[in-house]
Formats: sequence, C-alpha cells, structure tokens
Amino acid sequence: MMPPDWSLTEKEAMRGTQFAQLTAFVAVAENRSFTRAASHLGIKVPSLSHAIRSLEEQFGVRLLNRTTRSVALTDAGELLLRHLTPVLESVDQAIDAVNEFREKPTGTLR
Repeated sequence: MMPPDWSLTEKEAMRGTQFAQLTAFVAVAENRSFTRAASHLGIKVPSLSHAIRSLEEQFGVRLLNRTTRSVALTDAGELLLRHLTPVLESVDQAIDAVNEFREKPTGTLR
C-alpha cells in the first residue's frame, strides 16, 4: 500500500491561510490594537496589517475601522468576531485535550 499523499491541495492551502488571517483578525479585534495583537501573535505589524487587508479584500467588506489612534470593529467585524470566538475556543479545547496525552502515560504496561 502506498503512503498517503501529504501535499496540500490549493483549497487546503487557502484554508490554512484563511485560518491564519481569521486568527489575526480575532487578535486585533480583542486587543483593539495592531501593535498589541502583533506582539501577542509574535509577528510584525506590517505582516498583520497585510493579513487583515487581504481578509477584507476576500470578503469584500471592511471589518475594522482604523485611525492612527484607534481600531474599532465595523458591524461586519462584530458579527464575524461573534461567530469566530466559539470556534477558536473549541479549537483551543481540542488542542488541550490532545496535549493531555503527552502529559500522562496511557496504554498497557508490560
């Protein structure tokens, strides 16, 4: 039997990119600051700004209102954040559940 082909399809690669952009959006929305969100994510502000701009272009709608001093959610941004928050919390819980296997031995001792 041949091993599975692990190469990403274009759709899967896009999904990964979009997940990163959505995670970036949530960080900016929660921090109300590109600088704090970039620091939290461990990336540079221009990279974060590009990710958000790209996400807005994909959706065809502005998610954030930006000024030199503040960041505020648009109505579309508030709606997206409301939908994303429980999804990302579920992803975090799934990762935590899997990580528990690392922390305690399982299986049969021989």
